[in-house]
Amino acid sequence: MPDRKSILVVEDDAIIARDIQQTLQRLGDAVPRPAYTGDQACRAVQASAPDLLLMDEPFSSLDVALR
Repeated sequence: MPDRKSILVVEDDAIIARDIQQTLQRLGDAVPRPAYTGDQACRAVQASAPDLLLMDEPFSSLDVALR
C-alpha cells in the first residue's frame, strides 16, 4: 500500500465534515479530526502539517494560509 496522505478537512457543518472524513479514511487516507473554523484549521495545520487541506468554500484558504 502506498504511503497514506494526511488530509485535513475544514468544514463548518459537522455532519458533512464527518462524512468526508469517513469516506477519505475508507479510501486509505489519514484524516485527523476535522476543523470547523478557520482558527481551528490554522492550529491543526501548525500541529500536524497535513499533506492536503480540503476546505469548504466559505472559508478563505488565502486567509488561513496567511496566518
